[in-house]
Amino acid sequence: MRRLLALTVLTLGALGCGRPSSLVWEGNGPARQVGLPVATAGLAAAAPGTRRGPWGEAPDETLLLMESDQAEEPHIHARHDLTVVLLRGHGTLVVEGRRYELRGGDIAHIARGKVHAFAPAGRATALAIFTPRLEAPDSVPASAIGNAAANVR
Repeated sequence: MRRLLALTVLTLGALGCGRPSSLVWEGNGPARQVGLPVATAGLAAAAPGTRRGPWGEAPDETLLLMESDQAEEPHIHARHDLTVVLLRGHGTLVVEGRRYELRGGDIAHIARGKVHAFAPAGRATALAIFTPRLEAPDSVPASAIGNAAANVR
């Protein structure tokens, strides 16, 4: 499913279709298609300036919709790889000290254990795909990486 989603987004970007106007779910549970404004309207507050909520789950992945106008603190995911599809907005992603300027339609993959943070320029909306399935919170602040590093390898 993750590969199909990534291939679809890459194909749309290559065709110049820009940011998606709707999200389609054909996974576990009922099929649905909703516009991006409707999909993000029900997101719950997660932190000041940040809202998130589930988009779907499969046996080997969790998909979350996220919207924020606040920079993240540098962190790692100790047990999960993360693929982010930036749906709208733009900002700077820093991974292991490397800077990437992203805009709606861009895709980033961050392997578990890599220090990263995203700083939106205004409000940004993204689909975050965690693999394997997210069973519990898995965000470790960079300041605690010395303790987490043993669990990453």
